[in-house]
Amino acid sequence: MANLTTPKAYLSYAHLWTPHAPPNTDSKPKYSADLLFLPDQDISVITNAIKAAIAAQWPNGAPAFGPHRMCLTKIDGETGKMARFNGGYRLKAKSDPESGGRPGLVYNDTDRTEIIDRGDLYSRCVVIGRIGIYATTKGGPGVFAGLNGIMKMADVPAEERFDSKEDKEKMFGDVAPEADAGPTTATPGNGAAQPSAAPTAANPWD
Repeated sequence: MANLTTPKAYLSYAHLWTPHAPPNTDSKPKYSADLLFLPDQDISVITNAIKAAIAAQWPNGAPAFGPHRMCLTKIDGETGKMARFNGGYRLKAKSDPESGGRPGLVYNDTDRTEIIDRGDLYSRCVVIGRIGIYATTKGGPGVFAGLNGIMKMADVPAEERFDSKEDKEKMFGDVAPEADAGPTTATPGNGAAQPSAAPTAANPWD
């Protein structure tokens, strides 16, 4: 398996805290995430790893296999917020909870702080992934990506989020602040949650 760090990508269809299986299937639940790359991005580190995995598994030539057996597929025919990704690529990465465990989830800070707040990893935030590319004949020939970790690089404006959630100013900007309305310091038994800090960037692609 070739381990690598991906270029910056948009996060999508993330199941990073609880293993997930598609409905109405007998598939085993796994941690998973899609990473979306824009058409003008250089993803040669991924494509080269795929080529190497195929050559190692099938030195005399790879058999034919469909897109559902390939971790990297081209994006086409999308509309709305997804239209800008047409011509780009989608990488599907998964981790088996028994053999691979839950992927590491961290911020891009000096301490590589663990991400605890699930709301900080939302669809279309900017991330990089740590993945392992491998080719296999199990269940039929295919090339897949194991998901080792996700690092959050930046937030995006509310209007660019796939989940369409408004930012806090749009949601509550017309509510007058109160001096004593803040949460109390968490102590055992009071259940007060502490806010988490996430790094931001004016331009996610810098």
